Amino acid sequence: MKIVTQANPKNAEAFVAWGDLLAEKYNEPEAIASYQDALKIDANMPEAHLGLAKSLALSQPERAVAALEKAMATNPNFLEGHLVAAEQNIDSEQYEKAQQEISKALEVNPKSSEAISLLASISFFRNNTDDFNKYVRQVLQTNPFYSNLYDILAENSVRLRLYKEAVGFAREALKINPKDWNAMSVLGVNLMRIGEEEEGKAALEKAYQGDPFNVWSVNTLTLLDSFEHFTRFDTTHFKVKLHEKEVAVLRPYVAELLEKAYDTLTQKYGFKPEGPINFEMYPDHADFAVRTLGLPGIGALGVCFGKLFVMDSPSARKPDAFNWGSTLWHEFTHVITLQITDHKVPRWFSEGLSVYEERKGFPGWGDDLKLEYLSAIKAKKLLPTAELNDGFIRPKYEQQVLVSYYQASLICDYIDQKFGFPAIKKMLELYKKGKSTADVFKEALGLTLEQFDTEFFKSVDDKVKDLEVKSFTQLMSSGEEALAKGDTDKAIEILTKSVEMYPEYTDEHNAYEPLAEAYLKKGNKKAAIDTLKKFMTYSETGYKASLKLSELLLEAGDAAGARQALEAAMYIRPLDMEEHQRLGDLLLNQKQYAPAAREFEALLALNTPDKAGAYYRLAEANFGQGNREGARTNIRKALEIAPSYEPAQELLLKIVK
Repeated sequence: MKIVTQANPKNAEAFVAWGDLLAEKYNEPEAIASYQDALKIDANMPEAHLGLAKSLALSQPERAVAALEKAMATNPNFLEGHLVAAEQNIDSEQYEKAQQEISKALEVNPKSSEAISLLASISFFRNNTDDFNKYVRQVLQTNPFYSNLYDILAENSVRLRLYKEAVGFAREALKINPKDWNAMSVLGVNLMRIGEEEEGKAALEKAYQGDPFNVWSVNTLTLLDSFEHFTRFDTTHFKVKLHEKEVAVLRPYVAELLEKAYDTLTQKYGFKPEGPINFEMYPDHADFAVRTLGLPGIGALGVCFGKLFVMDSPSARKPDAFNWGSTLWHEFTHVITLQITDHKVPRWFSEGLSVYEERKGFPGWGDDLKLEYLSAIKAKKLLPTAELNDGFIRPKYEQQVLVSYYQASLICDYIDQKFGFPAIKKMLELYKKGKSTADVFKEALGLTLEQFDTEFFKSVDDKVKDLEVKSFTQLMSSGEEALAKGDTDKAIEILTKSVEMYPEYTDEHNAYEPLAEAYLKKGNKKAAIDTLKKFMTYSETGYKASLKLSELLLEAGDAAGARQALEAAMYIRPLDMEEHQRLGDLLLNQKQYAPAAREFEALLALNTPDKAGAYYRLAEANFGQGNREGARTNIRKALEIAPSYEPAQELLLKIVK
């Protein structure tokens, strides 16, 4: 095919066919280039626009939406376009809209097996067994060898996070056609997602033998080979996998937070998820992307499959780019909401509850009102609840996915505040029964979706009615300018107004940090502490502010507050030495020997330049715990490095008495 395109560079159909072949093997970059070559020849070719839409769906969803709209505008009777639109509506659980698109496709081709397979998908997701069986029979009577029926069912199940069901459908496809290598690949990947790692690997190896060009299979097998560099260990409720270069530092913090999340959320929701629950962290974001999607390029921080949840480790991102603690808490909340509903919870509600629970997990965690969200609210860009899944799956403007996360979390906050948390639990029960969102809101809240949206949007408008982006940014600029010119009193006055106007703004060029700096210049440490405390109730990535706050609180005699500030820093940069040293010293002074030992062990794992000091402090912690053997071992290591280290010599004498 490539030879054909080279021989006739004006053959748009050949470029589309070549793009389709590349896309089939998940080679999106080259597929996109081929479709673009076709459009250079024929700018109105619907097949090229559709190919572009499908290939851009994950990496650039806004462009994908525009490309599909262009394809359908060019040819309103484009069968394949209607089928893609139907699939998108199935993804967002808008089944009536999906059926409308399928009806249009069947008007073009009443015997379209793909269209009827999509009807089978909708029937399955709606628990309509009779219709499901009818459509399956209809497809297989037309073509008994059409394994693509079950491929479509499996792939749609994956999009709705029904991974166990996807495994079952992939097996059915392979019964019809044992050489359906796409089904074999889908089977392998989804077996791994439900915790069947060995069987999943075997299926992927078969898929690779049958089709060595499937990038999904190749990438996942390559990742599996890298698992030899991961350390596996168990906690009370989890099977954990951390990379060998990070495990010595991260293990105690990860294990502690996993169990804290489990205890907190299982008690709150009155539900204990089925195990074993697997958790994995990846220091390479590309590996995380392959583990979750089979392909690099995913922008998410974490993904949950029900009994497996995976995420970037802190070293996978730039410093202060994300909070690993809140991400872990977010993803474990998905374990609860997916399993408690048999994976029937809508995407928007599951994501909304995860952000809602982040905010309750630790001070400062969870998304707050960012400038992008404020702008979207002011521009009336929030979606009706019935269409909120679209904001996650097929966004129409930049940042809409993040705006949708925030909106979903506000909906959960609003329901909790107005109807109480039992209403949220009731909604989850109704989703488990297969109820539609309209029915869930009517039964659990006593409101139609339209009534709820009217009340909810009014509450959001009230929240931001006195806040304007332009006036805030102007106020901030003048405050920073006053501080730069040395007019500290004026800076304090202006920056205080900025905080009062927009307390949730904690991103770059926020008012809190320069305001705290101004107070310190005036010698007002109490006001600086109060400012940084308020900042940390909204910020989950304020590493430097956490360290500064801990320092000021310790000076003020508030050891408990200093400890919390340092723990906040640990969830941002656990691989930096400074907070381990500070927290270890603080805990040792408080005679909290076990957690102090953890901090000095982390320092040594991070290869601190002051190894003698770290071994000495670790020995102190061991001795305080009553662990004389550990104390003796570590104090000798300190003295091997620094034989004349007097405090270590004195401690050794105490130990050997």
